[in-house]
Amino acid sequence: MRLAFFSPLNPQPSGISDYSEELLPHLADAGAQIDLFVEGFAPSNREVVSRFRVFDYVKDPSSLARLGEYDAALYHLGNDHRYHAGLYDAMRARPGVAVFHDFALQDFFLGLARSRGDLNVYLDEVEAEHGPAERAAAEASLRRGGTPAHFSRPLGYPLNLRLARAAEGIIVHSRWARARFSEIAPGVPVAQVNHHITPRAAREPERAARRDGGPVSVASFGIITPDKGVELVLAALGRLRTECDFRYTLVGAPSNYFDVRALVELYNLQDRVEVTGHVPLQEFERRIAETDIAVNLRARTSGETSGSLCRVMAGGVAALVSNVGWFAELPDDAVVKVDADEYAGALVEAYLRRLLADAPLREKIGRNARRHVLAEHDIRRSAAGYLDFIAEVVSGRARRRLVAGVSKEVASLGLDADRDSRLLARVASELDALAPKHTTPTPQHTTTIAHAPAARPAPAPSHDGRAASVEAHPNGGGGNGDARPGRLKKVEGIDYKRAAVEYPSKLDAERRHYLYTKPFYNLANKPPKHEGDGLDEETHRHFCDFANLAAALALPAGRRILDVGCGSGWLSEYFARLGYDVTGIDISPDLIEIARDRVARVPYDVDHETGLRCRFLVHDAEGSPLEEEFDAVVCYDSLHHFEDERAVMRNLARMTARGGMLFVLEGDRPDEGSATEEELVGVMERFETLESPFSRDYLRALLVEHGFAVVGDFVNAAGLFERESLVDGRVPVETTAVNYLLCKKVVGGVATAADVPLSDAPGRLAARLTVEDAWPDSFAAGESARVALAVENTGDTVWLKGTAARRGAVMIALRLFDASGALVEERHGEPPLPRALAPGEGARVALTLRAPDAAGPYTLKIDLVAQHVAWFEQRGSEALALPFVVRAGES
Repeated sequence: MRLAFFSPLNPQPSGISDYSEELLPHLADAGAQIDLFVEGFAPSNREVVSRFRVFDYVKDPSSLARLGEYDAALYHLGNDHRYHAGLYDAMRARPGVAVFHDFALQDFFLGLARSRGDLNVYLDEVEAEHGPAERAAAEASLRRGGTPAHFSRPLGYPLNLRLARAAEGIIVHSRWARARFSEIAPGVPVAQVNHHITPRAAREPERAARRDGGPVSVASFGIITPDKGVELVLAALGRLRTECDFRYTLVGAPSNYFDVRALVELYNLQDRVEVTGHVPLQEFERRIAETDIAVNLRARTSGETSGSLCRVMAGGVAALVSNVGWFAELPDDAVVKVDADEYAGALVEAYLRRLLADAPLREKIGRNARRHVLAEHDIRRSAAGYLDFIAEVVSGRARRRLVAGVSKEVASLGLDADRDSRLLARVASELDALAPKHTTPTPQHTTTIAHAPAARPAPAPSHDGRAASVEAHPNGGGGNGDARPGRLKKVEGIDYKRAAVEYPSKLDAERRHYLYTKPFYNLANKPPKHEGDGLDEETHRHFCDFANLAAALALPAGRRILDVGCGSGWLSEYFARLGYDVTGIDISPDLIEIARDRVARVPYDVDHETGLRCRFLVHDAEGSPLEEEFDAVVCYDSLHHFEDERAVMRNLARMTARGGMLFVLEGDRPDEGSATEEELVGVMERFETLESPFSRDYLRALLVEHGFAVVGDFVNAAGLFERESLVDGRVPVETTAVNYLLCKKVVGGVATAADVPLSDAPGRLAARLTVEDAWPDSFAAGESARVALAVENTGDTVWLKGTAARRGAVMIALRLFDASGALVEERHGEPPLPRALAPGEGARVALTLRAPDAAGPYTLKIDLVAQHVAWFEQRGSEALALPFVVRAGES
């Protein structure tokens, strides 16, 4: 992918300069070919200049004519007109993908208008977005030499409408900004790519030791402006100076129009405050390491994010922030939030007093902050998110042109929305068939983004409190609302993420009780679709699923399990009570609170020595992984609620240990036009939950793509069967359209599992077999012995597990030969391997042997067999030969 990259760069002292210079090499490493377009200056970063071609479009305006040679132009927009004016002009001439580092551009347009001596630059934006009356009011203020009232309310008058609607795509750094732009420019794709931190910033901080009794270090980082609440902090510290020992450092250069030193004198803090001016990165990082409390407030916000706060959080520093925009999205336990209201001053003082006095609290908040930012803000995922989204924007150009053309023609017909609704619906349907939203496969780059319209969807709880599900799942294939192959088409225009978060709060007391008691609720309180006596089919399936799932995972007690989309915690509770260490995650804080409460009410531990180990976290698995690995990950009826299934699967892969297991239960995509499809669409429209199941082939391909080998593809046949119903001694099974897929993570990084063979079509079958205890050289006739055997997969093939009927099922095979070499006994599959084994993995099993009755020398040969394929020894693997003698005269 060839990109034209427009951004401030150093020596321009802008946070966006640092941001872009950090991002560029990661974009290039991910495969982008990038040329830099700069506005009348020479970049000073030698690494940037040596790696990328630079075109100065001020010195050489003709360089802009070459933009047609690139796949896309990427424009980084900010509020300082000194560094973005030429970039703005270029974007107007040739739209591209716009990165809005600030949501509101009041400062940019007013500054640009004044610098160019043309107030229409500002007024035209006011009128375009808010109408002639607002333009007239702003113009009257400017003619009097004042500042328009709009300027003090940038979020109410953001002046971004024309740029947003002209863009091919929009990238922002927060859910808040994404939702706003989705409303402003509903036809423009929007992606959230989190503000990044570099591997350097993510290194374990070398925290400066503070002497006991010494002053607590308080600091603010970044350019010092009135909008950053500095006066609020100085006023609070001025009131605390006699009762608290502290030093306050302002790390950054003061704005030319803000006399911060005068404020320091006003609050009598000359001996407590240092203003450093602009500092190089190394000193910036050192200052963070020396800080105990960081302050990052916003008295006036343009909807920005803060790169300096990301660095501070990565440094494990407790921070005080304003509860607005992106800052409000940060976890409540990772920062201290202050509402921007009339009580802000009192709250800042109260919070500072507590933090200054409570070192353990500061350290706890700092640890949570670092954990969050490492999980959510990795620059490599950000770079991949950029490239994924840009590739999608590029692939959608033809569709957007067609839609725009058809829209123009339809508008010219003067159709009435009510009178001609059937015709308009037919046009829309035909257009969707002719031009699906994605005309090329999803790009190879991994991504953490989600797209407009609507805020980024995520797992949505249903009326039962878990991720929503409709129980009937006929087979099918197709695409979702984004026309991805293999997913049911979603209902457009729904904010699925918001519905997921808000749903539990809309339930009445009875339904909330249902969340606490599921899956035990239905027998006494049957919903209409399950009327009748006894246990209904749905509840029966859930109980059977839980037991079957635990048996399939085959993990010893104490292993770590992640329940993705845990809802009210019923599956997590089940596994915790079996003795596993369980983590449940869900996007809904209300559901997580219910899950915590229901587990806290369990009256018994696992046993008299082992307590329940079950924690619940509010987390969006679509957005980022946890900074942890698990032995098993379970997605029980939850994947179909995530809109960006590749982002989810990528994050699940990162949270699954190499050789770990992933169990996915998902219904099949229904046939197009079927009653089940109508039912799913009805659920989406009524409950605003995303009901977009996958076809079986697409789901399997998705798993393989992200490093998971499907080692088990099951049907649920649990239940009691009449003996007379047996056919040739077997129970006839009526399969359901529910996918039960047991997967093993066999590769990491960007590799797929497609190149790792399975034992039903193996590559190299090889094993190392070792007896762990001393092997006796003789036995009494008929004597029984127990042998501990270590088995290691030394080939290149994943060993499948199963019954003898399954092709490729790998089993331990024993063959006993007498002195003449005659086969005395042969047996397979006893004991079975505990689980599927990937190359390099091993397991321990205990063999029970019985010596023959006849005396004499024997040889026990232990090998492995891939059922209906081959003995391992036939493929060059070395079997384990154990000679022994049965002693005569003993029994």
